[in-house]
Amino acid sequence: MAAPWNCLDIADGSANWFQFRRDANDRVQFVYVPITRAQSSSGMYDGGPARQEELAANDARLIELWSALQRLEADTSKHQPERSKGTGAISWAGPKGKRDFIVQMGAPGLDELLALLKRFGA
Repeated sequence: MAAPWNCLDIADGSANWFQFRRDANDRVQFVYVPITRAQSSSGMYDGGPARQEELAANDARLIELWSALQRLEADTSKHQPERSKGTGAISWAGPKGKRDFIVQMGAPGLDELLALLKRFGA
């Protein structure tokens, strides 16, 4: 089953940005936009190289990603009311509207999600 979103944005605790966009042909464009040393608050952090990939909407990794997002959204005990350094910000939009939430730093589900995101655009 393909995820029910057209666009998905994830910012990790260091403000690296992961973007997924589904097009009219049911292909998904993945783009990773990392923080550079110049953008980093410490001047030392580097999010690594930018990455991108085109995926089929039914790619197994996307299905796994959607499952991880659903678990994170359902566990409201790990949500934060405001975005601060170290938190993960997640939003998606689809036919049923837009959803967004913030996950606290170090939440096990967030760590799992970030590990999964490393598998895109490799």
